Amino acid sequence: MPHPCLQYLLIILLAAPASLIAETSLPPLLPQRPFAAGEVLRYRIRVGPLTVGTATLEIMGPRTVAGRSAFEVRALTRSRALISSLYPVRDRIVSWTDTEDYRCHRLFRRIREGSYREAGDWTVDHSRGEADDGRGMRVTLPPGSHDVFSALLRLRASHLATGDQVLVPVLLGGAASWLQIEVGAERDVEVPAGRYRCLVLRPALGGAEPFRPCPLRLSTPRPSSSPTARKTLRTLR
Repeated sequence: MPHPCLQYLLIILLAAPASLIAETSLPPLLPQRPFAAGEVLRYRIRVGPLTVGTATLEIMGPRTVAGRSAFEVRALTRSRALISSLYPVRDRIVSWTDTEDYRCHRLFRRIREGSYREAGDWTVDHSRGEADDGRGMRVTLPPGSHDVFSALLRLRASHLATGDQVLVPVLLGGAASWLQIEVGAERDVEVPAGRYRCLVLRPALGGAEPFRPCPLRLSTPRPSSSPTARKTLRTLR
């Protein structure tokens, strides 16, 4: 089970609840991918009215990993200065995500949250159904496994509808689990670039208790002059 701060970040990124079930259910892919290399999403992490940290999610590449074309997806999380004096957060996660089926081929994690420390660089061998950290630790994986961030791209590239429930096998560093997504009703979300009609996604990891739903916020520069940013926002409508 990931550290609680990572679970909270997942809510921020997707916008939380169900029990573990034993069968993968992935929705069909959209005809065209609604994102591209070069996209950068920036988030403010809030607790009540206070902004306690920031997060960025950047898509780079593609690169060749394990003989496959893969996006390099970089996720960075930082606590604000005041919070850092009490509970510093410095997380860096990099996922090498297949450009066709969005499976994870490699996962780098460096987690620094308070006194908690975790580091690992995992290579995924889908033909053998396992991940190896290069230091003798192996994790058995279900077929078609992702990590949390490659699963995020898979969902963004999927046809989703209110009421859908999606189950994705995921690698969480030294453990395998399941990410279950419940697709809720549409709602309006306001960001600096405008107001958009969005689907609300509620994730839960493994057998975790449901999270309290949080509103999704996407921060972009004003005015939004980046073609990538404009394209990203159109996919939220």
